[in-house]
Amino acid sequence: MDQLKVVNNIVEQLSKAVPKDNIITELCEQENINWNEAQSLVEKVQQENRLVISRRQFPLMSVIAVIFFLAGFGLLIFAIVSMVKIIEIYSASQLPPLDLAQITLYIFNYGYGLITACILGMGMILGSLIGMRQAWAEILDIS
Repeated sequence: MDQLKVVNNIVEQLSKAVPKDNIITELCEQENINWNEAQSLVEKVQQENRLVISRRQFPLMSVIAVIFFLAGFGLLIFAIVSMVKIIEIYSASQLPPLDLAQITLYIFNYGYGLITACILGMGMILGSLIGMRQAWAEILDIS
């Protein structure tokens, strides 16, 4: 193959998130070059075409990020609403009113899964925002 076809093939495979070792092995077999030459070629092509690769991967990454954001947001809302219901149930009972420390202890005792869901939801939201920031930074060439 000529050099342009090799470069285009490497960019296409990197865009599809094919492991570098597989790309290097294929190059070694097809182009009859040693491992180190193929590895340096893949690294060089990746550095020179990182913008093209990022743009090709952007639609999938953005869909995944939106899904994680919405799932995290839903989990967070579910946990908060459930915690409020726990407090409402306690408040409707004939037990004495609670102060903030007692409410927190009550939620920890009866809603420990909800606190975990809250933390997980916030982590999912934060992770999707960080991931999209990195994707946009690559597209817009922001450091």
